[in-house]
Amino acid sequence: MKNPVFQTENFRQISDKEALDCTGGGFAFDVGRLLRFVGIAQGGDMGLASAIADACYNSIQS
Repeated sequence: MKNPVFQTENFRQISDKEALDCTGGGFAFDVGRLLRFVGIAQGGDMGLASAIADACYNSIQS
């Protein structure tokens, strides 16, 4: 049984700004950043320095 009021009552069209906003967030985003940092930090002699530089660059961009 379909209820059209229930299906459309809590929805609205998103704005252009909301559609282009791709900054991420939440727990999964933080875990992904941690995994990226650890993965880069494992990379040889300059691993930690590269991981810190990557984290700084990504925080400036977002």
